[in-house]
Amino acid sequence: MLKFLINWIIDLSRLQKQFVMVLVDIFLLWAAIFFSHILTQAAWFWPDGEFEKLIYISPFLSIPIFYFFGMYQSIVRHMGIKAFMHIFYSVSLYMLLLALIGYYIKVEISSSVQIFHENGAIYKVNDHFVSFLVFCIINWLISILLIGSSRLAAREIYWNIQVGVLGTSNSRKNILVYGAGHAGIQLATALKFSYELKVCAFIDDDHNIQGKYIYGLKVYKPSSLRELINSYKINEVLIAIPSLNQIQESLIIKNLSKFPVKVSTIPGIEEIAEGNFKIEDRKSINIEDVLGREKIPPITKLLTQNISKKNILITGGGGSIGAELSRQISNLNPKCIILFEKNEYALYEIEKELKDHFFDFPIISILGDICDKTKLLFILKFYEVDTVFHAAAYKHVPMIEKNISEGFKNNVLGTISSVEACIEMKIKNFVLISTDKAVRPTNVMGATKRVSEMIIQAYAEENNKINHKNSTKFSIVRFGNVLGSSGSVLPLFENQIKKGGPITLTHKNITRYFMTTQEAAQLVIQASAIESDNSKGNLFVLDMGQPIKIIELAKKMVELSGLKWKMSKDEDGDIEIKIIGLRPGEKLYEELIIGNQSQETQHPKIIQIKEHFKPLNILKRTISEINKNINEKDEKKIKNLLKKLVEDFNPIE
Repeated sequence: MLKFLINWIIDLSRLQKQFVMVLVDIFLLWAAIFFSHILTQAAWFWPDGEFEKLIYISPFLSIPIFYFFGMYQSIVRHMGIKAFMHIFYSVSLYMLLLALIGYYIKVEISSSVQIFHENGAIYKVNDHFVSFLVFCIINWLISILLIGSSRLAAREIYWNIQVGVLGTSNSRKNILVYGAGHAGIQLATALKFSYELKVCAFIDDDHNIQGKYIYGLKVYKPSSLRELINSYKINEVLIAIPSLNQIQESLIIKNLSKFPVKVSTIPGIEEIAEGNFKIEDRKSINIEDVLGREKIPPITKLLTQNISKKNILITGGGGSIGAELSRQISNLNPKCIILFEKNEYALYEIEKELKDHFFDFPIISILGDICDKTKLLFILKFYEVDTVFHAAAYKHVPMIEKNISEGFKNNVLGTISSVEACIEMKIKNFVLISTDKAVRPTNVMGATKRVSEMIIQAYAEENNKINHKNSTKFSIVRFGNVLGSSGSVLPLFENQIKKGGPITLTHKNITRYFMTTQEAAQLVIQASAIESDNSKGNLFVLDMGQPIKIIELAKKMVELSGLKWKMSKDEDGDIEIKIIGLRPGEKLYEELIIGNQSQETQHPKIIQIKEHFKPLNILKRTISEINKNINEKDEKKIKNLLKKLVEDFNPIE
């Protein structure tokens, strides 16, 4: 019956609900007056005379005040502490005005009020003013109690029925909150009225609170995880320890990844404390959280040196790295950003994203091909460019193996056009984005990127000889795989998991370096400003940490989705990991450095290396020969000529 009544009220229109609330409030305020009168008079009888007028006045006085304070605008089931403060203020104002009216119309208390003296004797106060004052105080207290309790009771009853405490709903997911500190407690409180989640217990490393109860929830030690997951049928673990650093969080996540539960984190404690936390705000653990890479604060001087109050050109501005570079550069006070991109939609997307932030500098979007040197020269001159980040490149290994000519034109000829244009216009800084696949390449993509590196090195050497003082500073930044970039395995695996599998893996032993796009872009910007000998170009390698087996990456992604992986269809599990064989040009292991000629720089995550390169005249001669074969569409000969340029190029057929 109660559930039916609550559901009936819930189904009413907004105006109808407000009308019901008004009627309830009138009834409760009348009840408050009646009981206050009884307590003051110590007798059961209906007020009469001038006193009775207060009952008739009450609705006309209270309802406008309550409406003014927004008591009929709040959604009862979502009422918080602020709403109850409004109840206090509105009832207090109502009672003050009611008391003044009562005093004005000379409401009299017909019998005396009994009070206790400090020696224990009982006295009767016959003063009508004191008696009326006592009545007003009692009425104020009862009114606040009844009005506040009515809304609290409605909220509790509603939520109890809706989430299945009094009802029969079993749709809520059982969760554990990892962390019984302030953030964890606030989180558990915020989720009390959740349709989706039910907090069953806390997990905490603090021995002082283990075994104790906080708001009715027991705090367990981490070693109890398996038992808790089984007994409570836990679906998800929410990590609520904002003070954790990257390594500490990584250790907790690795421990949780052993169990078939989803793992999520929460936003900042401020959002929870302010009541702004929503269930959808919880963040699923990304695989980058498992990498355990400690974030190094950027060196401000290196970040701003080539960016602040300067005109910046980013080729490939719509790509994964190019777009992230533009995001980060936008926050470093540039004079202007020019986005040069071949892909119309990618350019539109990043332009829209940047302009939505209302930056106070121009964002110029230009469609074009980096092989178009004439257009590049015009852009560099017209916009007076100071720094160029050359991120335009084809990078999908199997795709380039099938389209060798296009890969060479974009990655090599495009680099030559960009470099020559920058030299002619005396651009101050030029930065090439390279890849670990350029080291002892086994595919055309890697070989073309190594040729691009050598082009930078050769042009830097030549340009330095001719124009030492005003020569362009050339830098190459080489790094491994970027999490979530286009062509990355992570988006592929995520989609495959969503579809129920299988996850397709080329080889069980394949290993890669990984870092986030944010970290990579930030380090690229800083590398561009590192002081060093520019006579042969600056070749920098980013510290990628420890390489990771892709199969372990796939397993963790499945586990962090709350599922179980399996290696064959016949095994027990949710998502199959299927080995399909190496793709054309793909190698098992990637490298970042050839030999051991490396030295430290101003940044702990950036290493400078020296590598052999061919003189510019030889490079140009061979590149020209390759270009002829492009026109003749002889891709086999192109591959052979690439071998001449990159001596350690060992293609996998």
